[in-house]
Amino acid sequence: MFFPDGEDMTHHHQPVEQQKQLLKQRLNLQTQALVTLARSQTIDRGNFKAALQEITEVVADILNVERVSVWLYQGIAVAQRLPLGFFPQVNEAFFERGTPSGTARQVPGTEGIRIKCLDLYEHNLRCHTSGTELAAGNYPVYFQALASECPLAVHDAQTDSRSQELSESYLRPNGITSFLDAPIWLNGQMVGIVCLEHIGVQRQWTLIEENFVTAIATLVALTIEACDHILTQKQMRQHHQFLVSEYHDDLERLVEERTAELTRTNEKLQKEIQRRSTVEAQLRNYQQHLEELVEEGTREIIQTNEQLQREILSHQRAQEALQESEEQFRCLSEATFEAILIIDQGNLCQVNTNFTQLFGYESGEVIGRNLGEFLAPEYRSCVPQLTASNSEQMYETCCLKKDGSTFPAEIRSKAIPYQGRLVKVTAIRDITAQSQAQEELKKSVSLLNATLNSTTDGIVAVSTAGKIVSFNQKFVEMWGLSQDVLRVPEKQEGFKFFQEQLKEPERFLEKVNQFYAQPNAEGDDVLELKDGRIIECFTQPQRSGFQIIGRVWSFRDVTEKAKAENTLRQHLQQELLIAGMCDRIRQSLNLGEILNTTVEEVRQFLRTDRVIIYRFEPDWSGTVVVESVAPEYLATLDIVIHDPCFGADQIVPYQQGRIQAFADICAAGLTPCYADFLRQLQVRANLVVPILYGVSSQKRGGDGERLRPEGDKEPALWGLLIAHHCSGSRQWQPIEIDLLKSLATQVAIAIQQSSLFEQLEAANQELQRLASIDGLTQVANRRRFDEYLHEEWRRLAREQSPLSLILCDIDYFKLYNDNYGHLAGDFCLQQVAAVLRQCVRRPPDLVARYGGEEFALILPNTDARGAAFVAETVRQRVRGLRIPHVKSPVSQYVTLSLGVASTIPRLYASSQKLIGAADEALYQAKAEGRDCLRHQR
Repeated sequence: MFFPDGEDMTHHHQPVEQQKQLLKQRLNLQTQALVTLARSQTIDRGNFKAALQEITEVVADILNVERVSVWLYQGIAVAQRLPLGFFPQVNEAFFERGTPSGTARQVPGTEGIRIKCLDLYEHNLRCHTSGTELAAGNYPVYFQALASECPLAVHDAQTDSRSQELSESYLRPNGITSFLDAPIWLNGQMVGIVCLEHIGVQRQWTLIEENFVTAIATLVALTIEACDHILTQKQMRQHHQFLVSEYHDDLERLVEERTAELTRTNEKLQKEIQRRSTVEAQLRNYQQHLEELVEEGTREIIQTNEQLQREILSHQRAQEALQESEEQFRCLSEATFEAILIIDQGNLCQVNTNFTQLFGYESGEVIGRNLGEFLAPEYRSCVPQLTASNSEQMYETCCLKKDGSTFPAEIRSKAIPYQGRLVKVTAIRDITAQSQAQEELKKSVSLLNATLNSTTDGIVAVSTAGKIVSFNQKFVEMWGLSQDVLRVPEKQEGFKFFQEQLKEPERFLEKVNQFYAQPNAEGDDVLELKDGRIIECFTQPQRSGFQIIGRVWSFRDVTEKAKAENTLRQHLQQELLIAGMCDRIRQSLNLGEILNTTVEEVRQFLRTDRVIIYRFEPDWSGTVVVESVAPEYLATLDIVIHDPCFGADQIVPYQQGRIQAFADICAAGLTPCYADFLRQLQVRANLVVPILYGVSSQKRGGDGERLRPEGDKEPALWGLLIAHHCSGSRQWQPIEIDLLKSLATQVAIAIQQSSLFEQLEAANQELQRLASIDGLTQVANRRRFDEYLHEEWRRLAREQSPLSLILCDIDYFKLYNDNYGHLAGDFCLQQVAAVLRQCVRRPPDLVARYGGEEFALILPNTDARGAAFVAETVRQRVRGLRIPHVKSPVSQYVTLSLGVASTIPRLYASSQKLIGAADEALYQAKAEGRDCLRHQR
């Protein structure tokens, strides 16, 4: 059980300590994976979908499982519910779940239950899918197994009774042979599973893997709780912000509504008072005539008294409504965050609690006092404006507390009718924090200006309209600008100085326009100036909050840095070129590939028009074996070139390492024939380095221009490494000459190595052939038989294809040797071997001499029926040879007995079983009279 993924069981003989070490490594990997997932930032951010994908990917990599998925139950009621849709990617995956009974874990039933896949990761495809559902009504046995086994480990998913009902609809379409399910427990309930699905050869799940998957299921449950907690906190913060933003507006709305309501109530009260006055006047008139109208007006007096009582009751109710309105107004004034006071004729008649707390007074101490007493002396001149009935402006002033301290404040006043008269409602707000923020802003601006002027970069800020709004002194110095240029309002005119100094001003201005067309874009560029300087520039949008108000440009002079980088880059490219060729020589034995790559990289490095490798023939003519040439120039590949000026006197200098470097062949003083030869090849400048074959290394001579071999051995001149510059004259640099010297040495090593490898390969092939062939019959020997059978066994085990084996034995061959002699016996064996080779013509089939007079036929991808047909064909053709065998009890001619065995190999089984089956079938054929075949399945 400790060999997952179909490992070969023949490794059981490994030492116990080695197995312990292997288990320890696996445990460490799993522990590290759990720690990494527990610390994942995706869980901390509440991104449930990303968290699930990260978990499934890690599990698939650690356990080498093709499919890893997370499923949740649906259709089960539970008292404690998780919030629906608290992470959008789950959608309907969260649902009602069952309530635990007591303290024991309750497994949900199967009626109306299903599980839904939240995330499925396929390892080889590197993709995630979701949405698959499995209903418990369709797979009751499987769901019962989930409820009763924790975890559920199924090694043969196709035949296991717990999962067999999933075979047709789910397992076979997905190629699943084994799976391991671990439950997800949350609040004492099994709410889902983590599923590992193996594809290919059946897999034996280990206890370590079961424990690891159980831990992963626990981690998924914790992830659900963490994401729920994060979502709840986020909703609480949003609700709090909403209440804060809405409170002030609602308060002002309520104040205005209550003020209007009080106004209407006051108007009604005035009307009632006037009406009462009228009634009282009428009553006095009635009293004057009371004596005269006692008898006649008794009834009228009673009615008048009743009407008066009703009016008095109405007046009392109006007073109560007025008091209630005043109480509501007082509550509103207490609820605001500002200090509220009511001023009547310049004096305070009412204040709220915020006023007394802000100024340090008791409410009784301020009633009747003038507003100016609460302002700093230097600000009391604005009191008439604040108390004026038509004033509704806002003023910034300085208020005076009871303890004598002052604070900056903002005052607003508004006139309203109150208790039948016009009063001023004034609000005072402490703006100390705003004043301090303004001071900090001034300091920050000052620090920013100092920073901009002290930096080595030229910095300029431009508005969205393209107008320069700010810049530092380094920018002015770098571009040599005047103040008049910087004050130009138009964008195109403001950037005109770039056109005068840049080598490619159109390209730069095009990029500028692109940035202004895309306000959010950031970018950088390298600018080349006409005076030779190189300037790096970087730009990004300038934001105020979420609004883009302009763009900032930064410029840096990197001329010296660019020159140093260019020199360093050339040296680095040379070293990489040589190192790359050395690696290719070590890693590849393909000489043509090495040489072609070399000339192409050299031409790119030198930026020249043609690079060739020229190989000499014995008569000192030669052929261009590889070439890299620009499209517009003559190609010389595979052309045989005969240089009329190259003679024996040229060989020795080249063998001694002479290097030729001509900047211009017209001014180099060359012989006319050599100069004409180079002109035919369109060459203007030439660099030639010899390739010396047959030495282990080369060293620079004392004159710095010749290469000499180690020791006294004279090297052979194999060819030349040549660089042609065709477009014009060129002065070859020392770094370029050194590069070709080093590469010529590496080319010589590659040529020498390739030659040695070809000799070694030929020798190895001949040895391999001799080691695998039987010398007498020229068919495969027993050693090759064992190797090939093992190879095909493992290959066909992976493909699950049939393999057949035929063992043949010449009947009574000892009697044949005794009667005809060993030479005749050898010839008989050769004839039988020839017949076997003729009967099996497929490339995968193998004929081998198994023993003295025994032969074997290995038939891959052949079932029992096909193997029987081949065996019968062999038997009849051997009889058809009609080789005389007078001593044979079976026939007067040589015959064969054959045993046939067929199987579908398995990785954990041994091929020796197939050999034993074929040998047993051969024994049966001999026991039943020989000259026949028997098949053993």
